[in-house]
Amino acid sequence: MREDEERRQVDWALEHARELAEQEEQLRQRQDFNKGLHLESAQLTVSHELTRAFAFSYMQLIHSFGLKASAQKPHDSESRLYQT
Repeated sequence: MREDEERRQVDWALEHARELAEQEEQLRQRQDFNKGLHLESAQLTVSHELTRAFAFSYMQLIHSFGLKASAQKPHDSESRLYQT
């Protein structure tokens, strides 16, 4: 009977650890998205002098399509657009 109780406690601890790991992964994904949103917003605002509202709606649109915000440098042909 004591072994059953210990096994239940171990099972509960493992399940709790899995839940915490999943929550951490979700938090990391949200942080990554927010970081991308911030970077893209800053790039758009500076390079195209767009409003924050437009940049935010642009990022929401990208996210709704399941795409990731680009934090990469633009191609050489586009570099004049991204000069700061």
